[in-house]
Amino acid sequence: MYGFRFNEKYLSQIPALLELVNLGYDYLKPEQAFNRSLILALLVQ
Repeated sequence: MYGFRFNEKYLSQIPALLELVNLGYDYLKPEQAFNRSLILALLVQ
């Protein structure tokens, strides 16, 4: 688990992330994104 980071780089991304979620995009945890990329790679082959 990553936890909350007190880093300007990560804190500056929060408003953009919230805007994308408000527009209907789903937030994926890093593990979920990795799993989806593996599935897509298998489908492309």
